[in-house]
Amino acid sequence: MSTPPPLTKKYYHGSSRKGIKTLRPRYDPRTKIKGVFLSEHAFAPMIFALLKNRAKANIHYTTHKGTFVFGRVISPTPLLEHGYLYTVDILPSSLRKTKHSGEYYLKKSIPVSTCKKITKKQVLIFGWKIIIKKSSH
Repeated sequence: MSTPPPLTKKYYHGSSRKGIKTLRPRYDPRTKIKGVFLSEHAFAPMIFALLKNRAKANIHYTTHKGTFVFGRVISPTPLLEHGYLYTVDILPSSLRKTKHSGEYYLKKSIPVSTCKKITKKQVLIFGWKIIIKKSSH
């Protein structure tokens, strides 16, 4: 009797760039981590896909049992009108956890499974509060 193959799980990644075929590790100055950042839930990557400069944005959100409750973004620039939500299928054991529940990163490149265009209107329906605050630097 053969052992069944391990089960992969779907994770989400948001980007303002269209047409990505392979997600590659990038350095995040906020976390000081080089990786492909992924989430179990679509709502956080969706907001990241609409941010022009993620490194200078401050993002906080609350969930309850995996459901979005409230989110706030303080950004020096307005949200983009649209972005892209990518999915990947990967073994959960391949991922490293970040400080935030349900968020992970991967140290190697991974092929994209699907890509969906998302709009600012779709994301705001979740209930994100967006504050535009120019940096004082």
